[in-house]
Amino acid sequence: MCCCFKLPRYQRKDIVDLKDIMFDFTWNRFKKNLTSAQKLFLRKGQFEFFLPESSIVFTQVKYTQEDKQAADVTGVNSLDKTHVSKVDEPSSADENRSGASLETVFDNDTKEKQTYKFRFEKTRKTVVTVSCLKSFTFGGKANFSVGIPRNVNLGLDSDLHFQVTQTDGQTFEETTLMEATSDITVSPHSKCTVVVYLDERPFHQEFTTVTRMSLPKEGVSVFIRRKSDKETVFGTKVENLQCVFDPTKIRCHLVDKSEGDPELQMDFETTGVIQGVIACKHKILLKSDGGN
Repeated sequence: MCCCFKLPRYQRKDIVDLKDIMFDFTWNRFKKNLTSAQKLFLRKGQFEFFLPESSIVFTQVKYTQEDKQAADVTGVNSLDKTHVSKVDEPSSADENRSGASLETVFDNDTKEKQTYKFRFEKTRKTVVTVSCLKSFTFGGKANFSVGIPRNVNLGLDSDLHFQVTQTDGQTFEETTLMEATSDITVSPHSKCTVVVYLDERPFHQEFTTVTRMSLPKEGVSVFIRRKSDKETVFGTKVENLQCVFDPTKIRCHLVDKSEGDPELQMDFETTGVIQGVIACKHKILLKSDGGN
């Protein structure tokens, strides 16, 4: 289907709203039906626009990511949550690692060896912020997902996924329960200090995602209604997205015929950054004082 109307005029922006562009396209079609005298007193603010949002489908078809800041991998990278290491003193790498440490002292002032039950349990949070550098919204809302893949260096046992609805910076919190149980044997007249290191790693990653916009086979209707009396003054059907969206103005791409319908579908690209602090696995160390 050929496109007989000029594309809407708009400046290239980092964040664009696709619904507004569709409304601009409809407004231009409406004005073509008016005389010069009618256009003279025409004010866009006197009208409101409608389209059936439920008939438009957005599908995320591609997601890529690139680390721009290597994670700090000082110390142990892959410890089992219940692993306990016995050392005379914690290494300098463990002491200097970012995060926090918790200490528990077991004091055996008897003549016999004593075995104590040690249990550690703590709820920790991973906090990340997703910011879009170049993106789009539909009716003021974004709709795509980003993720942090399983990473041994970061201490992530599984992938993290976040559904993004804002483009101006959206913060997510992921809560993790860390726990460990162990028997601690302390020699006579000795002390044993259990040190739990809670590691945190900074995270910074750039991402690119492609979302495909799809119209129904019959297209989608857009209506203009006058605010004063609620009368519908114009309606048009959008059946070719190439008539609406200009790739030189926004980050969009035509869909190849082998993948879909280039008239009813269009791909839109989003680039952004995920950054924050990852709550990593903990490490448990034993420090003995006295005894054998």
